[in-house]
Amino acid sequence: KFDALYKKETHDSISGIVIRDHNGHVLVACTIRNSCISGPSAVEALACFHGLEFALGLRFMDVIVERGCAFIVNKLRSKGTNHSNISEFIQDAKSLIKGFHSCNFS
Repeated sequence: KFDALYKKETHDSISGIVIRDHNGHVLVACTIRNSCISGPSAVEALACFHGLEFALGLRFMDVIVERGCAFIVNKLRSKGTNHSNISEFIQDAKSLIKGFHSCNFS
């Protein structure tokens, strides 16, 4: 699961990531501070990227990404080229997804 906090005045954000097992028990969690973030969509996309990167780095190969941000999930699922202001984060996240055996969204 990932979530983010955004401070508009300073363009700073914090990505929060929690990895749980199939029973819902927390295995690991972390927060990552970000600066110079353009807006809420970028914050959500970056938090998703950080969650995927964290899971892959810990060698979790089968993941379910739990997040209610349909906008980001739709961008990740799309086959087309993304030309939005968050395209870099989406492309980076899509590249990470290729490293998992399975990656599903709920």
